This record gives sequence, C-alpha cells and structure tokens, in this order.
Amino acid sequence: MSARWSQQTKLIVTIGVLLGLVWAVFRFGRVLSPVVVAVILSYLINQSVGWIVRNTGWPRLPIVIVHFILILALLISAPAILTPRLIRAVGALNLDLQGVIVELGRRSQEPVILFGFQLEVSQLYNQIIDVLRTLLQSFVSGAVDIVFNVAAALLYLILVLVLSVYMVKDTPQMGRFIYQRIPPAYRPELRALWVELVAIWDAFFRGQVVLGIVVASLVTTVMTAVGLRNAPILGLISGLLEVIPTFGPAIAMIPGVLLALVQGSTWLPLTREVFALLVAGCYLAIQQIENHFIVPRIIGRRVHLHPVVILSGALAGAQLSGILGVFLAAPVIASLRILFGYAYAKILDLEPFKPPEVLVPTPHQRQIGGRPVRGILFDLDGALAETDDALAKQWGRRLRFLRRISSRLDTEHAARRLIGMLEGPSGRILSLLDRMGLEDEAARFHGWLCRLRGVRPADALQPVAGTPQLVRALAARYRLCIVTTRCAEEVNTFLEQNGFNGAFSVIVSGDCSRRLRPHPQPVRQAAEALGVSPAQCVLVGDTGADVQAAKAAGVFAIGVLCGFGDAKDLSDADLILPTTAHLADWL
Repeated sequence: MSARWSQQTKLIVTIGVLLGLVWAVFRFGRVLSPVVVAVILSYLINQSVGWIVRNTGWPRLPIVIVHFILILALLISAPAILTPRLIRAVGALNLDLQGVIVELGRRSQEPVILFGFQLEVSQLYNQIIDVLRTLLQSFVSGAVDIVFNVAAALLYLILVLVLSVYMVKDTPQMGRFIYQRIPPAYRPELRALWVELVAIWDAFFRGQVVLGIVVASLVTTVMTAVGLRNAPILGLISGLLEVIPTFGPAIAMIPGVLLALVQGSTWLPLTREVFALLVAGCYLAIQQIENHFIVPRIIGRRVHLHPVVILSGALAGAQLSGILGVFLAAPVIASLRILFGYAYAKILDLEPFKPPEVLVPTPHQRQIGGRPVRGILFDLDGALAETDDALAKQWGRRLRFLRRISSRLDTEHAARRLIGMLEGPSGRILSLLDRMGLEDEAARFHGWLCRLRGVRPADALQPVAGTPQLVRALAARYRLCIVTTRCAEEVNTFLEQNGFNGAFSVIVSGDCSRRLRPHPQPVRQAAEALGVSPAQCVLVGDTGADVQAAKAAGVFAIGVLCGFGDAKDLSDADLILPTTAHLADWL
C-alpha cells in the first residue's frame, strides 16, 4: 500500500492546484474563449436533447446529430436571408450618421436656448462630431478587416461546433464519471449545490433572450409612438446591447438621442432640443421599468445582483476575455456567490442548504397542502383501473426496429410514454371537432384512437390494487366523482363488477362532457355537480393531461405512477404518489 498524504500535504497540493488554475485562466483567457462558447452552446442544446430523450426514450446520438444538422442549416441559410435586410438597415443608419455630423456642425455655431436659458455647447458639439467621424472611419476600415477575418471566423466556428458535438453526445458519461468520483458522503449536498448553479445559468440564458426581445419591442413601440425615425433599428440595437450589463442600455440610448436632436419628431410640435430630452426620458423610463419589473421577473432574483457588483464584474470580464467576459459577468458572479456561501457554511460547520420542508401526513387528515378537501375526482383508466401492460409490450415489440440504432433503447418504456402522451393532443382534437359540429368525424376519430391505444372493454378492466377498500373508506368522508372519457355505461359496468357500487355520487363521462382533458371543463363540471368549490377538490390522475386540466380548473392535482405517466410527465402535480392506494396516507 502506498504511503498516505498528510493533511498538510493535501492542503498544499489543493492550494497549488487552485492557484495554477487561476493563473491559467488569466494567462490563457482569450485562448479559452472557443471552449467557453462551446460549453455554452452545448449546455443550451443539451436542454432540448435531454427533453426529447426523456420523453421518448429514443437514443441520444441520432437526436444530437439532427440538432447540429439543423444548426448548420440555420447558419448557412441565415446570411442569405438576413444580409440584404441588414445592409439596407445599416446603410440607412450610416446616412443618418452622416446627416447627424453635418447638422451638428451647423448647430455648433449657434447657441442653444432651452426653456428660456441660453447654453453654450459648441465645445460639446465638436467632441461629439469627432467621435462620430471616428466611428464612420472605423466602419470603412472594419469592412476591410472583416473580409480578411472570414477564414479565422470560420475556423473558430468549426472548432466550437466540433467541441459542442462531443460535449452534448458525452454529457451523460461525463456526468457519471464525475459523480462516481465524488465520495458518497458528499454526494447529496454537492447535488444540491449543482441544482443551485444550474438554476442560475438557466435563469440567465432564458432570461437574456426574453429580455432582449422585450426591450427591443418596447423601444421600437415607444420611439415609433413619439415619431422618431429608424425606430426598428434603434429597437434592434437596444435588444442586442442587453447582453452588456449596466453599460448596454446607456450605450443604446446615444444614437436615439442624437437622431432626435438632429431630425426631430415626425409629428410632435417640439423643438429638436426638447424632443431629444423627451427621447432620453423615454429611454430612462424603459430602463427603470426593465430594472424594477422586467429583470426580476424574467431573469429572477438568483442572478439579479447589485449594479456596482455587475459593473465591477463586467470590467474584470472585459479585461479577461473581452465581450464574452462582459456577457458572462453576471452569472459567473452569481455562481461564485453560491460557491463562496457553500464554502463559508462548511468552514463554520453550518448547514449549507436549507433542509426541505417535509409534510408528514396524519391519520384521517382532511387537508392537502393546507387546503381543505371536500371532493375527490378520480380518473378511471390508470387511477382506478389498471392500464393494459399488454398494449405497451405490443407496441414495444413494434418499435424494436429502433434498437438497430441503439441496443440500449427500452422500446416498451418508449411505447408507454407515447401512449400516455396521446391523451392531451387527442383531447384537444376531439374538442375542436365537437366545437365545429363534426360529431360523426369526432366519433370516428375517437374510435380510431381507442383502437390505437388498445382500450379494453369495461368488463375486462381490473381495479388498481387497494382501490376498492380505499374508495369505500373515502366515501364515508368525502364526495367522490369519476371523470373519464369512457361512456357512462362502461363506467357503471366497471363499478358494479368491482365492488364500487354507491361510492361515487357523480360520474362525468365522455358522453356528457363537450370537452375532453386537458381542457378544464370536465373537471369544473364535476366540481359543480358535487356542489363543491374547485378549490376544495383534488383530482387523481395518471397523465400530464389530468394534471393540466386540474391546474387550469383550480383543483389540487395528485399524480399517480400506476398508469401510463411517469414522474417527469407528472412533474407539475402538487403531489405524486406511487399508486392510488397511497392516497389513504394523506386523506
């Protein structure tokens, strides 16, 4: 056995490695930029790839390949579609800048009278003119540089795409590799730490896109309303500059104010100086709305840092990695805040994370989630009656050809997921056909759907284990109802054959409801028939459509895993139980 390192040696090695990493980041920060971009791109793509894999059970590699083929197609087609429009837009803006220079040169010789006061601003005008001339000269020289840098940009793009492909493809293996090397005692809290970090980056990336679109729309709308020319271009500039924290909105305001000062409004009877002040006020108002209302709701409090902190981080990021460092300053600082908080808690022997609140059910509990319960609504297939496992196996055999792509594909699991996912879209289609007065077509579609799903006749249904005893016990305390797409005759047959007689006071069947789940109408109809407020009802179902219908109707949603749905499908439920029989522990 090799000699064990002492605690002092471990500490020295750890500190040395950390210092080496910090030095490497600062020394080779610009070289690492394609790797950072590849990590960001793979992170974004992995969200879509992971969702498809979880919901279909299809192999990962073909899905990754399809994603990158679509990205390449977008990269190839986007220039042909957008370049003419951008050339026209930039050309128009360039002409405006030239006009601004000429107009400012003329106005620099005149005093400015504002609200009865005369202001000498000739020196300020001359400084602005010098800045604009430098800007136009950079456009000309920059165009030549772009031509010579196309090859470098293409190589950069190819490198990023190749790295991203490998990262997305091997994400599960990399995750398992890292997880297996973490000591078991540390795994729970490090998993919680990872969840916190992922939440920060999710909020940042999703919020940044939405924030840019919202700000661009606001600027375009407001500037159009006050009569400022080139409002769509100004909106685009504002949306793009949202990637620069703190500085971006201020920079975006400059061209708008200059154009207002030179061109004035197309309809407001204001002098150009007053109109420029109005435009500046509009930009400032939009910034205040953004900071106090839009950012906290879109990006969230996880990434919402103090402006001084973001400004300092942006300056450090610009020094380290240019515009990429400025863009990532906020999420990096927020992540460091989480990591330092975790380290601080561990150093002081404190709990790094707040323990989750566990709701312990009590016998004969008449509340769930703090809400009083008077009515219980049950789905039939999957919640009270067992699902047809033979159907899932049959479709699993039909999908076995997909194993040629991946031998690890669980076709039976994929078949169960597909069958469960049919309920939501099919309910919307049937409701649409009914609203259009196409009853015959709706009946034929419903029959085809039943054959596709292999819906068994009512006399062949078996109750979920423990549900007859559960229902009889609940019937003494609550008003019970069945909400199902089956006809009333089938429901009554099932109830009579399995000892549920007299337990359910209301049955909302497919032949007495004009809408099907996920539409909330059947759930509301059931609560109304029971004479109970929706807020005092719970719905027990096995699919995502059941959960959606309950949420839309204001009913407490309980998902059960004894049907076609799994935990991912039922993730929006207020409570998830292994089987319907476990409801006895809560009511």
